[in-house]
Amino acid sequence: MRTSTSEFPAGPDETPKALIYLIATIATSSILATLFNGLFAYLFQSTGPEEWLSLSLRGLQNFYLWQPITYPFIHYSYSAGISLSYLISLFFNLYILWFLGSSIIDRIGLKSFFKLITISSIVSGAVALLIMKMTTSYIILSGTGPALSALLSFFTLLYSDADIRLFFIFPIKIKWLAAGIFAGILLQSLSHLDFVTLGFYLTGMIFGYLYGVIVYDLKGPFEFLTPFEEWASRLFNKSASDNDAKIIDIKTGKSIDDEIFVDQMLAKISKSGEESLSSYERTRLTEISKRKK
Repeated sequence: MRTSTSEFPAGPDETPKALIYLIATIATSSILATLFNGLFAYLFQSTGPEEWLSLSLRGLQNFYLWQPITYPFIHYSYSAGISLSYLISLFFNLYILWFLGSSIIDRIGLKSFFKLITISSIVSGAVALLIMKMTTSYIILSGTGPALSALLSFFTLLYSDADIRLFFIFPIKIKWLAAGIFAGILLQSLSHLDFVTLGFYLTGMIFGYLYGVIVYDLKGPFEFLTPFEEWASRLFNKSASDNDAKIIDIKTGKSIDDEIFVDQMLAKISKSGEESLSSYERTRLTEISKRKK
């Protein structure tokens, strides 16, 4: 839930039970896989659950066909076992999932949230496997990285001008944080010529962006992307006349009248301030104002 200011708190007010179960499942499966991985290597001199469940070209060649679905549930230790750095990394990933997930579920509902993270993970895994095949790379990929990248992109579309505290200390606008992460992934991957990881994470980020623009007609914070967003909106919406005639409720997907929408936004402004409006809501209010004029 948004606060009365333009800055997000350290965590959401409410957490859906389904998200709690998802986080608990990822934490449990990751820790158990890491524990038993060392046991299999010691007793049987063979690979263990981490290799079986993570994503790799070698795994697919061995017909581990479940890997594109199971890899998001495994936080790979790279044979280091459970260490303090491993636990910190796992905690950080799950914290981001909790923070972004709770806010996005509040806006679009559980069904759309799980659709976003599931499809983004599968598509990102497929792109990574394709690049592995092209580059003959046998690295192992795992974790919620692509799903988190997709959530961050979608979250940025919803709350681009809101502030968040980086490392709980430094205030930064969400749109600049997302741009910095995008640039960081790009530079780090290219400096190591790691095209697999580049495709893995950027596919998730791009998918989250397209999901927001196409499915929910959201607009991004950067003007140079506006022509593409307007083109995509015209292309994938049923008709321009439909968009002019009605407003779509981002949660239910059903149309609502202009007057009802305006009343809802006025109530939201009265309760939480004008800065609580998302970019989507601001755009819709502008469209209504233009039509009335």
